[in-house]
Amino acid sequence: LATRRIPAAAPPPQAAEPLWRRAWKKTVDVVDRYTPSPYKLADDVSYEASKKFQDTSSHNTEQDAWRHARWHQRMVDSLCPDTGRSVCAPVAAGVAMAAGTVHELMGAVSGQPAAEFKMDMNNNWKGALAGVRGNDPRLIDEALSSGTLVVLAPSVPPTPMVARR
Repeated sequence: LATRRIPAAAPPPQAAEPLWRRAWKKTVDVVDRYTPSPYKLADDVSYEASKKFQDTSSHNTEQDAWRHARWHQRMVDSLCPDTGRSVCAPVAAGVAMAAGTVHELMGAVSGQPAAEFKMDMNNNWKGALAGVRGNDPRLIDEALSSGTLVVLAPSVPPTPMVARR
């Protein structure tokens, strides 16, 4: 009798990585390659915002709007040298927006309310546009004071706790 060899079964296919995660990784790779680090910039901007808006909440407030816009402004600036800025900045704004969009989509997938998503996307875009003009934080201040940046919950300074008798 001749023996017949049966080939081993192929391993089961692995689940495909979600499209948003693949897009995020590619975007981060591009931004990481050309910027010091988008996360380092985000940390720097968060610190800058906490100093600027010391007595306010940071969720959906002026501080939040300013922080999103400033982060994108800084990303555009980090991607463009001073020479050739007029050519580079619009492309850099697109790269910054790609990184910001994927970041916001991750929040939306995780259950972030639609109004917050829209607010953050608007403020990211306004910051990227400001970045095309330069890295001066006063550009973001002007956008905030003129109402160009979107705020869902205007800041109210915290009230001190008073003991009741």
